[in-house]
Amino acid sequence: RLGSAKEGWYVLQGAPRRPQVGFLSLFEAFQSIEVGSRYKGPASPVWIVCAESHYSVLFAADPAVDPKDSDTPLDLYYFDQLARQSERVRLTVVPRHMPPHLETGFEEGESMVDRCIRTKWSRASVDWNGSDAIL
Repeated sequence: RLGSAKEGWYVLQGAPRRPQVGFLSLFEAFQSIEVGSRYKGPASPVWIVCAESHYSVLFAADPAVDPKDSDTPLDLYYFDQLARQSERVRLTVVPRHMPPHLETGFEEGESMVDRCIRTKWSRASVDWNGSDAIL
């Protein structure tokens, strides 16, 4: 879906099959678009992340990770070429285990990456394992 309830929704045709690489978007957290299940559950555990006009990558190094699964805790690696990232950033995602200080998981001040992650892994806690969260 594209648009808003006030202005009307435009329904776009989804991908005919699961792509090799997935897609997560901050615009879904803002309820401006809806990313389809095939892009959220690609054939490989790799996702392009669109946080406004900036793109980065999340991927699982463990080949046993099922990218269609939205309920099992997992470790993802975050990579942002534009940030000249030199260290590994490992995120631990635990679905349906949102920190108690959050109501929806999409609050202002929450990391844009965390909000993108929660569009696939509902109400997830995201641990940056000592790295600074990308706001």
